[in-house]
Order: sequence, then structure tokens, then C-alpha cells
Amino acid sequence: MQITRRVRSGPCLANKIAGLEKNLLTRACTLCALGVDQQDELLVANHQSGPYRLQRTPATTQPVGLPNLLSETGLFASLQPLKPAAGLKSYEIEHPRQADGLQSRRWLAMPTDQAIRFRGRSDYPDRTTIVKMLSLGDSGQPIETQIL
Repeated sequence: MQITRRVRSGPCLANKIAGLEKNLLTRACTLCALGVDQQDELLVANHQSGPYRLQRTPATTQPVGLPNLLSETGLFASLQPLKPAAGLKSYEIEHPRQADGLQSRRWLAMPTDQAIRFRGRSDYPDRTTIVKMLSLGDSGQPIETQIL
């Protein structure tokens, strides 16, 4: 089990409903209790105060679709030859994972007025983008790009 500090809705196993999973709480909090009121609405309490009732936040904008092509992401100024866009900084990790002959290249972009906080784990600022590109070792041919 992984503790994510998030309250999520999930698919109802009895009715086999899938695809409804979503975050209900997205801010890290010191959650200490869950309960329901007389109308079966979820109540949440933390160590400082509460209980709180979850309220749906109306959408203010239409969701934006994800790009289908790497060239549509704006992360790279050029794909041939590969040239990262301004603000995308390359980095290496000290102990990379073995990937059966694949090479990994990594980049990070984050707001210039923010910093990564370390509190037992890395806490990245909003609007941080992490990119990992896997390529064939000998040819350097990209085979997958992961964007977080």
C-alpha cells in the first residue's frame, strides 16, 4: 500500500463501474478521520480542525486534450536534431535503472520563482514538467517519451 495523502473516488466493484476514479482531495493534509453525515455525505477531519464536508467545485474551463505528437507538446524546439525548448533543463540521476540496453535522457522544467522542497520526499511546485525519453542504446533511436 502506498500512502499518497489523497482521498479518491473509485470504481464500484459490485456494479463493475469503471473509469470513474478521480481525486476528491488534492492538497496534502494531515487527514485523521473519515465519516458520513445523516445524508451519507463524506466528512473529513484533520488534526487541526474539522469536520469538513466535501463540495464539488464547478469547472471553470473546458478540459484541454493531450497532444498526440511529441512535436505538439512544445517541450522541444526541434526533434531532428533533438533540441529542448528554452526552460527545459537536462539532468542525470546518480543510480539509473537498468533498462535492457535502453538509454534514458531526462529533462525538467519548473517555474523560475519556485524551488523543489524535500520533506522526506520531493515536493515539486505546481506546473513542474518532468520528461524522460527512452532510446535504443546503439542507434539512439527514440522509442518512448514519458511526460509527467
